[in-house]
Amino acid sequence: NSHCLRARHDSEYFEILNKYCQCDDRLLKVIKADTRRTVNEVTQPKRLESLNRVLLAIAKRNGRVGYCQGLNMVANFFMEESFSEEETYWIMNSLIGRRVPESYWSDMRELALDVEVIRRLLLIKNNKISKRLSELNLDVSILVMPLMITLFTSTEPSNDDIRNGVRRMIEGILLFGLSYMLHVLYLILAKLFSSINDVTDTGEIFGIFKRVTKECLIKAGKG
Repeated sequence: NSHCLRARHDSEYFEILNKYCQCDDRLLKVIKADTRRTVNEVTQPKRLESLNRVLLAIAKRNGRVGYCQGLNMVANFFMEESFSEEETYWIMNSLIGRRVPESYWSDMRELALDVEVIRRLLLIKNNKISKRLSELNLDVSILVMPLMITLFTSTEPSNDDIRNGVRRMIEGILLFGLSYMLHVLYLILAKLFSSINDVTDTGEIFGIFKRVTKECLIKAGKG
């Protein structure tokens, strides 16, 4: 899909940069506030500049989305995979509005609907985890939304197996849409139950959820 988009709009990326790169200081300021937390500006200054340019071009092409938090993590993941700026730009555009609704990032309306889908799945198919989270006064959205808005690229894929798992997640979303991610999240939450049955500290849940998520990604990466 990204190759088809690129073929139809061959020079678009560079045209957008030429038009806006030097004149939209307000948008760049917002973008840079996030990317400095994504890429080390001391050790990777060129990568940081590239990521800023890609996100600016994406924001200009997708005016109803603009720039939103989460996009920095997704774009940076592709650049870490050795895709060029232009390739990353087109992969992102094949996701936004095509496989992932624009409002997933812009006003989070679709994101909220998908969180509700997960809630109902748990109530219907695994009510024990719903009850346990309720007992801990913990809403499932707090656990899953950071993963959803970054398409799992916020899992700090520090080793090859976790990175392979994130690759499979992105591939699944590109092939099957967000239903693939919701299915994986349900499986992670189902596995979480056995690890939190005796936990009373709400803060401890986040660490356990992070560990279980990485275990699932490692398994997917090796599969």
